[in-house]
Amino acid sequence: MTAQPFRFIHAADLHIELPVNGLLESPSHLEDRILDAPRLAAERMFRFAAEEKVDFVVLSGDIIDPQITGPWGLLFLIDEFKKLEAEHIPVYWAGGKADSPENIPAAFQFPSNVHIFSVGKAEEFFFQKDGVPIARILGTSAGRQTMSFRPPELTHDSEGIYTICAFHGKVLPESVRGDGIQYWALGGGHRREFLMKNPVIIHYPGVNLARSPEETGDYGFSLVEVNEFGRAKVDLVKTSPLRWQTERLAIRDEMSEEQILSEMRARIKNLRDVQDDVICLLSWRIEGSNNLYQELRYGNLAQSLLRDLRADFGREDPILYCVDIKPILPDMFASEYYDQQTILGDYLRMLHFYQENPDEAIDMKAFFPEEFKEYLLAQAEMAKLKEQQKIDPEGKEIPANVLSTLDARAFRSEVPFLTDLLDLGVAPKSKNTDTFEDKTDPVEIERQKRKMEERAEVLREAAMMGVELLSADENTANGRKTAGLRKNPNLLNERRIFIQDREGKEDLS
Repeated sequence: MTAQPFRFIHAADLHIELPVNGLLESPSHLEDRILDAPRLAAERMFRFAAEEKVDFVVLSGDIIDPQITGPWGLLFLIDEFKKLEAEHIPVYWAGGKADSPENIPAAFQFPSNVHIFSVGKAEEFFFQKDGVPIARILGTSAGRQTMSFRPPELTHDSEGIYTICAFHGKVLPESVRGDGIQYWALGGGHRREFLMKNPVIIHYPGVNLARSPEETGDYGFSLVEVNEFGRAKVDLVKTSPLRWQTERLAIRDEMSEEQILSEMRARIKNLRDVQDDVICLLSWRIEGSNNLYQELRYGNLAQSLLRDLRADFGREDPILYCVDIKPILPDMFASEYYDQQTILGDYLRMLHFYQENPDEAIDMKAFFPEEFKEYLLAQAEMAKLKEQQKIDPEGKEIPANVLSTLDARAFRSEVPFLTDLLDLGVAPKSKNTDTFEDKTDPVEIERQKRKMEERAEVLREAAMMGVELLSADENTANGRKTAGLRKNPNLLNERRIFIQDREGKEDLS
């Protein structure tokens, strides 16, 4: 049992090297603050540790990728670690793939208060107060290869000492259920998660900076306070200088542009009243008639609204900068579209089937080029052989033709795009609640949920494009005239190029 209370910071996935993404336009007056956000978020954590005089800091991997940041990133970390050293605050660092000790050049020497766990084997450190050990920190660095962590057998002399286990990645069920570890300080989950709170704490603190529109809410690190009875209290300390937020707004058909703008201004003023010292990056999702979809997608309405809102709220603190304005696409169109015995009717009925049956796989491989199919087969073979090598390190080597296929195709710019399409076409795994993984791996469940949401969004977009491209007239699903296909210069240009290309091939034949 812990004799003295203590406090420590648990942080992971700082990714000091990764910039903010999701902004199509970079506002010049915010450019420096946005570019500097990764460093500032990390600096806030180290400053809190020094000012609040926590007992120690646990870092659970992917703090920095020195191959991307270059010297400045490591020099920044060394400087921050020295500030903690001046306050006698040790740092226990379990590296992930990006910040594996193997990736840190020997020329960069960290101060003596920084303890980096070795790759591939578990190590232990004892934190002492007045010469008495009050906390035991176990850990290992994941290194370049994905691995699972098995903690060593706990010895009798460690009984009664609060034990923390630091690791970047997933843990094996038998490791989690083992006795003697009170707090699992995990990294690798970008969402803040508690896989378990009782009888032990198994925790991902998440990233410390919101980098994209999908990362809404507050981000930072975990402050863990352990009392004299060994009970821990875990709180979020916010460090992200940015917050992404999505606002939904329903618009009536009879509303003018000025009325829409007035509604949005009122909403932003309410948000401003509760805004703290962060830059709020605001995305709007508008629900309305099909006529409105056309105006927002192809007309000047979105840009006009953005221009006014950015001028009103995007410069004075607290800053609420409107990133984009997009319509919420309908799940269904008018029934007469689906009843048509036309290409459009067939197309919409097919999309509706996949919308109603999310577990049904969409086979898109037939539409991919042959060389991409070769790449996928080589990728699958590589994954299979790597799994076998984990079991039998002396097993079969990876064939040269597999390596050459991967090398030849991996650099192609369209490969990530095609891989994403293929991923959206795969039916999600069934969630068997009887399995340990499904009960205790919310990170994987969240990933599957997001994949399904992306797939649903793609199907809605495909349906909207189908109506725009394949409709026989200018009328939309609600019967009103719109700025549809014939008034869309981008689609007209694509159609013109297609016809010219087709006629050219016919002339050649």
